[in-house]
Amino acid sequence: MHEVVSLEEELKQRKSQLLLMKVRVDQTLEEKSITAERIQNSIKQRRQKVKKVKAETIRSFAALVALIEAKKMKLIEFLEEKQKATEQEAEMVVGQLQMEISENQRISTQLEDLLKTEDDFRLLQDLPSIAAPTESKSFRPKTQTVLHENTVKMAVAQTEEVLSQQVEIMIREASLTELQEPGDPETDVVFHDELETIQQECMTTVSLDPSTAHPSLIVSEDRKRVMDGGSRRNVSDNSSRFDCLHYVLGNEGFSSGRFYFEVSVKGQTTWEVGVARDTINRKGVNLSLSPEHGCWTLGSYWGRCQVNSNPPVVLPGAPEKLGVFVDCDQRVVSFYDVDTRTLIYSFTKCTLSLDSPEDAGKRATSGRSLVERRIYVGTVTTNRIYPIFRPGSEETEAALWICPVRSSKRRK
Repeated sequence: MHEVVSLEEELKQRKSQLLLMKVRVDQTLEEKSITAERIQNSIKQRRQKVKKVKAETIRSFAALVALIEAKKMKLIEFLEEKQKATEQEAEMVVGQLQMEISENQRISTQLEDLLKTEDDFRLLQDLPSIAAPTESKSFRPKTQTVLHENTVKMAVAQTEEVLSQQVEIMIREASLTELQEPGDPETDVVFHDELETIQQECMTTVSLDPSTAHPSLIVSEDRKRVMDGGSRRNVSDNSSRFDCLHYVLGNEGFSSGRFYFEVSVKGQTTWEVGVARDTINRKGVNLSLSPEHGCWTLGSYWGRCQVNSNPPVVLPGAPEKLGVFVDCDQRVVSFYDVDTRTLIYSFTKCTLSLDSPEDAGKRATSGRSLVERRIYVGTVTTNRIYPIFRPGSEETEAALWICPVRSSKRRK
């Protein structure tokens, strides 16, 4: 038996449903309008910020160009003054030489006359009165041009490299910024977080290799922490162990692909972190932390943080948690401040691996003593790069810690 509903009741129910739908639609419209307005306001604010940054960029680069021009003119003036001083000294020496030449010519004429005379009395009488010829003074100017053209070229090339790196850092940092103000939860419009992707896709488990650690370094049982004990311990020596400089390598090497790990340096005043080729010198003090010698590192030295490039680049601040990303195929080594999620510095066009085992052998023994060469003959080089670490040397400093990678999404 069907329930009979009056038309009036049906209309009343339908109107109630329509009213509820309208309320929901109106709420959605209001929310979307508010969101759109916020986005537009955010765009306006961003436009104003970009305008200020552009103005500052123009001003700063104009000042840089003016500084470069001033330094160029200073160098040119210095070279011209040096050349002028050299020419003045040369003119003085030439004038002196000309006077000596005239005097020597006069003496030569007198001697020739005496040689031709047949008057023996005159020869005996005049010879003692003729002055001996003066000795010529060698011309060695005290002021000389001190620069070679290659020195200028190299200095300019290094300046260009540093400037290019800094501009690249600014561009990459800008690519990580959000559309709205940081911490604004009102909208979901954000730019792509590059570090987030690296953390999720390239995270690698890294541990320390105690067999490479300097005898003063103490490696924890889990091989995740290292600290400087201040005195040498009685440990076995081997060809892989650093014997003078206080470094330790990671346990696993890499020759291809991408990898990423994080290191906590909180509480450390002096430290170094990065990657190095397995051919680096581990014996003696002859270790250069430069890309030319197979090291790509970042370090802090009593509060001054710097990239160990050539020349070094001093950074405005030191991170407490450092992210190290390496792309072997693209030949890039990058350092990130994990807490601020910003790029600190990138080494590009890195020679991460050697061309061949023969080249590896040549580079491993090049410039080394006979003893060091014999040591390296017994060292197995795998054409890989390894994480490298140096903790602080102060007794009060905390241990340098290879900490777990936690992306921002997982922290939430």
